[in-house]
Amino acid sequence: MSKKTIAIIVEAIPLVSIVVFLASVFSAYDSPVMRIVTLVTSVLAFLGFVFFFIGRMLARGERIVTILGILDWFATLVTFQLYAIAIFSFGL
Repeated sequence: MSKKTIAIIVEAIPLVSIVVFLASVFSAYDSPVMRIVTLVTSVLAFLGFVFFFIGRMLARGERIVTILGILDWFATLVTFQLYAIAIFSFGL
């Protein structure tokens, strides 16, 4: 596999994680397995900035890697904002 393919796969991890995380948070289904899935996907989505730097090191000049990197930063921001809203709602 080329560096570009590996970079695309690595940068897609936070994007898939944020979708699964949001779906598991807002679903009515609750079980111990769903709690573990929510925990793992929230950590992977929050670490989107790390995947951004890994993708940049692997394939710096590729346009798709740059676009996915920006979306990785958005995954980090969405996760952070969701937890900030939860903290403020419990605190107020």
